[in-house]
Amino acid sequence: MIEPKFIESNDKTKIAYYEIGEGKPIFIFNGFTCSYYNLKHLVSDLSKNYKVIFWDYVGHGNSETPKDFKNATVKGSISDAKKILDELKIEKTIFLGYSTGVQIMFEFHFLYPNYSTSLISIAGFSGKVFDSFLNTNIFSYIVEGLKQLSPLMSGAFANTWRIIHNLPFMLRLFVASKIFLNEDKTIPEDVQPFLDSLAQQDMNLLLHFIMDVHNHKLSKDLSEIKLSTLILCGEKDLFAPKIRSEEMNVQIKNSVLEIVPNASHNIVLEEPEFLIKSIEKFIKSNT
Repeated sequence: MIEPKFIESNDKTKIAYYEIGEGKPIFIFNGFTCSYYNLKHLVSDLSKNYKVIFWDYVGHGNSETPKDFKNATVKGSISDAKKILDELKIEKTIFLGYSTGVQIMFEFHFLYPNYSTSLISIAGFSGKVFDSFLNTNIFSYIVEGLKQLSPLMSGAFANTWRIIHNLPFMLRLFVASKIFLNEDKTIPEDVQPFLDSLAQQDMNLLLHFIMDVHNHKLSKDLSEIKLSTLILCGEKDLFAPKIRSEEMNVQIKNSVLEIVPNASHNIVLEEPEFLIKSIEKFIKSNT
């Protein structure tokens, strides 16, 4: 594990960030509920040739969970990311987004276009994530309903979340394999630290955060992105179905799409060698 450093968010919440390696910087926007455990293979391999920077969203990983969730938003995350880049005096960097981090990456680029030199999307999407989750839009209504109930049932929600994520690991792995993982490619020891870490997160904050991402409308159209963009997705991703990446590929004119055969949303742990090879080829071709 890499030792975290900290910056203060706008509400004084401590936000953890990490840097490893030397060379051209790659700044990573991680996925919802994710932490270092999801990125470990990418970080380990990319840091051999590049300086890799990533951070924990508010309420994730080693970052603090505030009592007020007003900064658990796309806007708040962009503010934290900018503070980290400015703290490290990084003026130009490759942006890499994973899952929901892709939406935040795109909005950061639109608001502060001078920072990014190229964009990489992994298992990402633009727009309302729950409109295509498991190939139905019903979850957008379910999660919004839970968010509305959250202030009234915050204690019950928090306890229920902890109980679920403290169930026996093999049961949690079985459920995850039906939604987010390809069980034929998943190494249990690889995914257990991530699944275990979920028990430490606040369900009420997560509901607030994910619905802000879901409802967030990008300030510009993807067609306005002029940077070289690599789009990677899993063929069997049920959280961010490949059609979302195919749509991005059509909208972003200077983009390349690669679909990873049989990969799920857990592509970063299932197919690190494929991803690294594609990413390094993309970076070298745009140097």
